[in-house]
Amino acid sequence: MKSIYFPQHGGVNSEQSLIQSLIDEQIKLFGSDVYYLPRKMIKDIALNDVLYSEFTTQYMIEMLLINVEGFGSPSEFISKFGLRITDEITMVVSQNRWSQVFQEFADVTTVDGRPNEGDLIYLPLTNDLYEIKFVERETPFYQFGKIQFLYITAEIYEVGSDLIDTGVPEIDEIEKLFSSAIAIQFGPGGTGDFDEGELVTGGITGVT
Repeated sequence: MKSIYFPQHGGVNSEQSLIQSLIDEQIKLFGSDVYYLPRKMIKDIALNDVLYSEFTTQYMIEMLLINVEGFGSPSEFISKFGLRITDEITMVVSQNRWSQVFQEFADVTTVDGRPNEGDLIYLPLTNDLYEIKFVERETPFYQFGKIQFLYITAEIYEVGSDLIDTGVPEIDEIEKLFSSAIAIQFGPGGTGDFDEGELVTGGITGVT
């Protein structure tokens, strides 16, 4: 016998809307605005290999930082390549707010309807870029018959050959500092020599 007071298949629209509104409000109040940078992969047409990635657009959306007591463990460890820093954060984003922000930009993400692995998040709190490693899409498992929010696990972004040109100075400066450090390491001629008078930008004031 079915009860009209306790729906058997996940609740009704009014309950779903109420829970979604409460979640949106909590993330808005206790979360922070972050920049979401979708990844554009530049591929080799012949081999279909990814040559490098471009991050040229950014979208602001509020997310809630879960691990407020610090980065995930282990955040630093010694590998065969030396010291590695893999500061990990976990963030929550509202499914409803995600749909609102990206409904007009469905083609900017590889997988539509959710954050994508490989995209970047700029967190103003730490002034760092984080690369999305995993998106949990079914926790909690359809409470009231709907997914209200998504868990995002991200690690500190290791700057490489990717192009970052979003138009936001504090984000673009991260790549500029990395490029300046590489230029100093190899020198203007690429031999390891350093000419103090030729490299004066990028925020580097001295070389040992």
